[in-house]
Amino acid sequence: MVLAHRNGARQKAYAIPYMLMGGTIALSTSCTVNPTVLTLNHGTVPVGLSSHRTTAPITYTCNAPVKATFTLSYEANSNGALPLKDAAGKTGAVSKLTITDPQTGASGRSIHAEIQTSKTLTGSSELSQITGSGVVTGSAWLIATHD
Repeated sequence: MVLAHRNGARQKAYAIPYMLMGGTIALSTSCTVNPTVLTLNHGTVPVGLSSHRTTAPITYTCNAPVKATFTLSYEANSNGALPLKDAAGKTGAVSKLTITDPQTGASGRSIHAEIQTSKTLTGSSELSQITGSGVVTGSAWLIATHD
C-alpha cells in the first residue's frame, strides 16, 4: 500500500499479521476471601458530626505463600473520596476508604502484602462532609492481584 509521495520517494506501510493462540495461565497458588461481601456500616451518625470512622476485617487464606496487591476501586471525587448518595441521588457524605495490613502498617487505597497461609486486612471508611439525612450509600471493589 502506498501512503504518500514525498520528494518523489514512495513511502510504504505494511500490515504484519500476528497469530495469537489462546492459552491458560496456571498459578500454583489459590486464595479464598472471607467475607465475600464487606459492609462498612457507620450506623446512625448524629447530625453535625464532622467525621466518623468504622472498620471491618477481611481475611485471605491461601494454599501457599503469595505476594499480592490489594486495591480499592471506586468512582472518586476530586479529593479521592467516595461520594455517598441519599435516596434522591444527592451526595449526603463522602468516605475516605483505606485498606490496611496491621502486621506491616501499610495503609492506603492500594497496598502490597505477603500472605503466608492467612492474612487479615482491615477495611476502613472515614466519613466527612456529612450533610445528608437518612440512609446514604456507596460501592467500591477490593481487587486482589497476584504479584
